[in-house]
Amino acid sequence: MQETKYIHSFDNSKIRYRYSEGNKITLVFVHGGMVNNLCWKYQYDYFKSKGYGVLALDLRGQGKSTGKIRGNDLHNFAKDIKIVLENEKISKVILIGHSFGTLVSLAYYKAYPKRVHALILLAGSLPTNYSVYSQLKRLFQLYLRVKQAKKKHSYYESLGKKAYPSKMFHPSLFSLIQNARAIKKATLSLYKDINVPVLVIAAQEDEFFSPQEVKKTTELLSQRTFKILPGPHLFILKEHEKVNNTIENFLKRNAY
Repeated sequence: MQETKYIHSFDNSKIRYRYSEGNKITLVFVHGGMVNNLCWKYQYDYFKSKGYGVLALDLRGQGKSTGKIRGNDLHNFAKDIKIVLENEKISKVILIGHSFGTLVSLAYYKAYPKRVHALILLAGSLPTNYSVYSQLKRLFQLYLRVKQAKKKHSYYESLGKKAYPSKMFHPSLFSLIQNARAIKKATLSLYKDINVPVLVIAAQEDEFFSPQEVKKTTELLSQRTFKILPGPHLFILKEHEKVNNTIENFLKRNAY
């Protein structure tokens, strides 16, 4: 069965995703800025082998998905996920978000709480003391780093040599501005009234969100389990075994 599919969302944006049905609950992987669903290679393949349903999509405006900057907010990303899941007749999932994808995952829960079993949030935080300048500066630094990596296969190739070091990147100013606009509209209320188990994992050497920042921002999560693992922001590549084991232990502990 072909795993890569496309579907048109509510505003006719084209969303690319991969899906493999399993005999356990479905895990939905939501990537961060300026990459695409291929950054989840190690998690997608591992949990697929364990019998879980696995679904990873390209967020609108990134990877092979299309979308518009104007008017975009986190709720539009959440709507895209809902439409993809409805297309596959999947009613309830566990969302696993990385970086910007943690905010999208939280927004999905806030919009559709009865459709979520649990949340797993990796290396992500709502920036504290937000300003347009500081956020664009932070995202532009990431843009330059990913741009260089795509050209020279240097930075992220060293983090995950088999993780599609060129195909996973999407160094786009379009997506940078799109994500910055969405983040600007977000507030700490995203973290309130989350009534499902939540696993939060921070990366010890994260270049963008320190473990202290992640811990402080996510304190509002009443059912939070907080962990720190070694590695940089994209530790889902370099430290994929530790990340996978931590996620798997959380799933087993909650009988998923």
